[in-house]
Amino acid sequence: MGYWLEQRLAFGPIEYRFEGETPNFRWYFSTVSKSWLGASFELTPEKPIKIKGIRLRKGVTPEKADKTIIEDQEQLKNTISDYFLEIEKNDLFSGQVLISKGNEILFHGSYGWANIESGKKLTLDTPLNLASTGKMFTAVGIGQLIDKGYISLQDPIVKFILEYPKHIAEKVTIEHLLTHTSGIELDHIEEFNDMVHQAKSVQDIIDAQLIYITELENYDSFEPKNSFD
Repeated sequence: MGYWLEQRLAFGPIEYRFEGETPNFRWYFSTVSKSWLGASFELTPEKPIKIKGIRLRKGVTPEKADKTIIEDQEQLKNTISDYFLEIEKNDLFSGQVLISKGNEILFHGSYGWANIESGKKLTLDTPLNLASTGKMFTAVGIGQLIDKGYISLQDPIVKFILEYPKHIAEKVTIEHLLTHTSGIELDHIEEFNDMVHQAKSVQDIIDAQLIYITELENYDSFEPKNSFD
């Protein structure tokens, strides 16, 4: 049930449009998000015929779908604005949108909520948490430092975070951190997560780890995972 609720929240209401390439394939369209959803049905061979399973095809537009022709830049802006206003109204999107061509910004808008609980609307001036997107920038930055010979993937974190427990910091390397194989896992600790969410700097996050690092099950005999298992 949870899976289908997620699809509803992502696509909005959908309606059947036409058959697909095979007898058991159907195309559905959301009049709100303007998204196409293909569904392939696995049916029982005996009667009464029942659905055994469904496979969805997302992010694809069928060839015979109606096409919207944009005549000029002003129509483009209006079309995009109308679209995001509609999905915002239906609680299908919160975020900022920027569309550019070369150095020219064609469209820039902000929609939805910055904080639903407080009723704070999102604006173009609202700072946004990049979350895991920041990992890519971190990896690129580290790669540049490695290219310049300043650091190595095999450098242990004891070189950079002196206050970290030495028996852990001497074993965990930059490579471990980049590949999520360090074995330092504290996300299951609610108090730790609260401190991280309130952190204003990298040092605040390190301080939170220093407080709760002793709660690792293997704290006294710590070893990095060295794999994704």
